Amino acid sequence: MDLKVWYALLLPAGSGRHAKARREERRTVGRMEFKTFVNHFIRIPCQVLRTGRIVCRLLGWNSWLEVFFRFLDERLSDFPDMEDSGLDSLACASDEAEGS
Repeated sequence: MDLKVWYALLLPAGSGRHAKARREERRTVGRMEFKTFVNHFIRIPCQVLRTGRIVCRLLGWNSWLEVFFRFLDERLSDFPDMEDSGLDSLACASDEAEGS
């Protein structure tokens, strides 16, 4: 198996009203061409700032970043010392960018 398939398998499936959409996202990522996967999930343009803690400022946006942040939120919740990771502010910023 390659990185793309592992990523798709680790995506949160979700439950409730969004379960069907989450399963479809997993299926789409799993079937995605590897070059497309790399462009959407690996090559995310950002600026890394070192100000007391490391801050990554996104410089670009694509429609798959919502899935990427959901994946990060799910994976980082397994590590209790990562609670102050700043993902809440990223999720809020992504919602605002999507709405405009």
